Amino acid sequence: MSQLEVDKIIPQSGTTLTIGDSGDTITFADGAILGIDTDTLYIDSANNRVGIGTTSPIEQLSIYDDGNTNVILGLRVNTANAYSDSIIKMKSGNLGTNEIWLGDAVDDDRGKIVYDQPNDNLSFTVATKERMRIASGGDISFYEDTGTTPKLTWDASAERLGIGTDSPSDSMEISQSNNNGATLGIQVHNTNTGTVGNYAGIYATAVNGLIGMRANAVQTTSKSARVELGSTTAHPVSFVTSDTERMRIDSSGNVGIGTSSPSSMNAGANRLVVGNGSTGQGLTIYSSTTTAGSIHFADGTSGDTAYRGQLVYNHNGDYMAMYTAAAARMRIDSSGNVGVGTTNPQKLLHIAGDANADSGTVTNPITIRIQDTENVGSGGDTTNPWGAIEFFSSDTSDTARVQAKIGSIYGSQYGDGSHLAFYTSAGGSATLFERMRIDKSGNVYVGRTDTNLNNDGFFVLSSGGLGIVRDSSAPVEINRKTNDGELISFRQNFTQEGTISVSGATVSYNGFTGTHWSRLSNNSKPTILKGTILESLDEMMDWYQVQFDITDEEGNTTTHKESYELGNGESVGDVITYNHEGTDYSATIIQEADVKHTKAKISDTVDAKNVYGVFMAWDNDDDTVNDMYVAQTGTFVVRMNSAETVSKGDLIQSNGDGTGKVQADDLLRASTVAKVLSTIKIETYDDGSYIVPCSLHC
Repeated sequence: MSQLEVDKIIPQSGTTLTIGDSGDTITFADGAILGIDTDTLYIDSANNRVGIGTTSPIEQLSIYDDGNTNVILGLRVNTANAYSDSIIKMKSGNLGTNEIWLGDAVDDDRGKIVYDQPNDNLSFTVATKERMRIASGGDISFYEDTGTTPKLTWDASAERLGIGTDSPSDSMEISQSNNNGATLGIQVHNTNTGTVGNYAGIYATAVNGLIGMRANAVQTTSKSARVELGSTTAHPVSFVTSDTERMRIDSSGNVGIGTSSPSSMNAGANRLVVGNGSTGQGLTIYSSTTTAGSIHFADGTSGDTAYRGQLVYNHNGDYMAMYTAAAARMRIDSSGNVGVGTTNPQKLLHIAGDANADSGTVTNPITIRIQDTENVGSGGDTTNPWGAIEFFSSDTSDTARVQAKIGSIYGSQYGDGSHLAFYTSAGGSATLFERMRIDKSGNVYVGRTDTNLNNDGFFVLSSGGLGIVRDSSAPVEINRKTNDGELISFRQNFTQEGTISVSGATVSYNGFTGTHWSRLSNNSKPTILKGTILESLDEMMDWYQVQFDITDEEGNTTTHKESYELGNGESVGDVITYNHEGTDYSATIIQEADVKHTKAKISDTVDAKNVYGVFMAWDNDDDTVNDMYVAQTGTFVVRMNSAETVSKGDLIQSNGDGTGKVQADDLLRASTVAKVLSTIKIETYDDGSYIVPCSLHC
């Protein structure tokens, strides 16, 4: 092998220097340096480096700028030493870019990696379109198919991930316009068919929150298939639409729809709260036309404990039913009829039940109760009803109002019994007037509230008394239809003692004895035997009354009169305080106007002409004076002297000792007392006198 040593070969201008021929090898000795224009190509064989634009390459390939001061491209390839580095180094001006182009025969730049020096970002181009960019702050953007709009963005400074947006407002935001019905969401699939660890889900946890979704199988033995959404601490879960909260599960587990504070409601019913109180709210259960919608109340999970209480609307029959103790208790049918204890109500309110009457004693009476829970005491209202049933008319031809009412009115005080009052309104009047009352003692009043005989109306006392008052017309009208017979039957101790009957145009008073009142002059009440003959005195009967006014709840004032016994020093015209049925009134003492009743004495004159009649009985119904009943006409008994023997048809005169004697003739005289009807001695007294039936002629 020959060698050529030269210092310099300079080709002639315009010529070509050729070293070696095709297939030849040019070899440079170890340590030799090949330099071709120090500003163009330099081979450092000692360090195995090549420099372009420099004679001091620092990398295996170093390309410098024109100033030979900055490396614009460097390449370092080291051995597989564990601590060695392989480096490609590119450098550009501050306003330039560093780019790696990956092209083909058609396009030089189908793929590019570009570092933008002014903006300090790194971009990646695939198929001539930008697909990813890393900004100077660490933001990373992935572009859609056109390469113009970022669709996946990592905001490094805010530490947020955006899908469909380049400005995420939360840790992760997914945004999409949903064009062409595209699905917006996250799908997680696990194709494992096993049971252990077969978990597909998304979990987002933080110090104060948790969002979890787990489905399809078992992840661990403690967490079965489920979806979890919520907070691991005392924070609510909210559901929002149109940037407005619509539903919330608060930290107590209470659910609010339309409200953010369900726990502020009553603790007995705040598990689910609908509405916020600002407008009308509603809850709809949507069922088919042949099924029912139900709300169940349970206290267990098996048998009827799962539906002890129910509220059911049956669309097939169009009725609403309520259940308690797992049994139907009330139904409102399609006509609006309400049935309690029946499933087939026939009226607007139909109450049914088993009173157990067939047992011989009613043990379960079917009852409706109205209760006043207030302790009224002595200051209660004794005028107006404390409870009532009202009858309301909506007649369009008249004013809609309460037309009638049945109410309960307290007595003198709470606990002292109540009256039952019946009200009606007059035609065209909105005012209700009390028409009938059953008082706490069982007395019945119609058109009145008391027994004052100055007031129109009638009353029936529970003790058996009857009072009828009517102005300008007959108080009592009795009509027996079809045939003749009794109109009124009079009985004493269950035995009929007399009647009033009609026969054609004739009215008969059967068993009649005509009496009147009288009194002894000293108002005494000695024992007088029945049938004793009495004489009249020249002294009139004097009866006294107290007169006072009472104003009822309707504002009507009536004058009342009641019998009264004069006290010491009292006289007609005096004004006194008088208590009537528990109320004090200012009353005036008056004397009854009487022009026909005289006082009497036991007859002490033989053949007396002023015979008044015979003693019947004391008037025990009037406790202010000692009045007596004197029989004067009709049939009764006459007390005969023990020495007298009577025959039927005998006329009787006074014997002068209260007894009678047989008249000497059969002429009816002024002194004639009676005529004997029978010789039967009805009763014989201790003194030997006796009574016989007679017709009176006083």
